[in-house]
Amino acid sequence: MKEASGDLDAIANLIEHAPEGFSVYSGDDSLTLPLLSIGGTGVVSVASHIVGNEMQQMVRNYLAGQVTAAAMQHRQLLPVMKSLFTAPNPTAVKAALEMKGVKVGPVRLPLVPLTAEEQQHLQSIVQPSINFFVS
Repeated sequence: MKEASGDLDAIANLIEHAPEGFSVYSGDDSLTLPLLSIGGTGVVSVASHIVGNEMQQMVRNYLAGQVTAAAMQHRQLLPVMKSLFTAPNPTAVKAALEMKGVKVGPVRLPLVPLTAEEQQHLQSIVQPSINFFVS
């Protein structure tokens, strides 16, 4: 199940009372690590379109018991995660993919492209992160 309510208490209750083999995935990138810590399985991720390898490594580190490394990665990824939701999805992620050189085309109505100001803000967060994580 993809869980995107943001209510960790309710998610913990769901996990606690779920039948064996029932998996709960975070539907909110920024709650991936907290959800894993209460028994979640993984994430249905928007940020992974931009920093997929880094998200995967964060989850792998957590599952391998390298909690400090996973927490550090989470903190580093958080600005990217948050910046992708400054406009209705998938507007910002499409813009970020274009910044990364992936041609995805414009959003369709009723969505509208980012304003120049929103585009500049997104680029100020995403572009340094892309350069940081690539190296």
